[in-house]
Amino acid sequence: MTVAALMVVVSMWWRDVVREGTFLGEHTQVERKAFWVSFILFVCTEVMFFVSLFWAFFHSALAPAVELGCVYPPVGILPVPIIGSPLVMTGLLVGSGVLANWSLHAVKGNEDNACEVMLLALMMSVFFSYYQAMEYYEASFTIRDSVYGSVFFFNYSFSRHSCDWWDCFFISSSFTYV
Repeated sequence: MTVAALMVVVSMWWRDVVREGTFLGEHTQVERKAFWVSFILFVCTEVMFFVSLFWAFFHSALAPAVELGCVYPPVGILPVPIIGSPLVMTGLLVGSGVLANWSLHAVKGNEDNACEVMLLALMMSVFFSYYQAMEYYEASFTIRDSVYGSVFFFNYSFSRHSCDWWDCFFISSSFTYV
């Protein structure tokens, strides 16, 4: 309930920002710069947060605990193969980022395809979410299965949360192009 309320409030706020900036032209140069700086700070916090999550993964993989038999992944864990859905998901994430940048440059160049390209980025993000859900449900381990399971599912849950916010950003950006 709280998450739904937060999403409603955020989408209403973004709707107002789009109206004020696109249709009314009321954003000053200072406000535009503030939007840009806040976006850059958001991206930086995302990067640092995921660096810490991958640090946990590499720490446990490169220096496995004695309690786990000094092997990684721990005995009994069937890891997710790197060739397959993780490779496809990486391609989808990179592709959606490329398309989002293409859309930004299309807007700056007054091209007509900015909205379509942003919607393609959103579609790639939705496909990423689908593959991620498949990986989640098909995993042969749980969050209780040693450090491997806990780091995997912790990374998964925050990656899922991050993708939800990026999807909201893609949707709100698409509205500005219409």
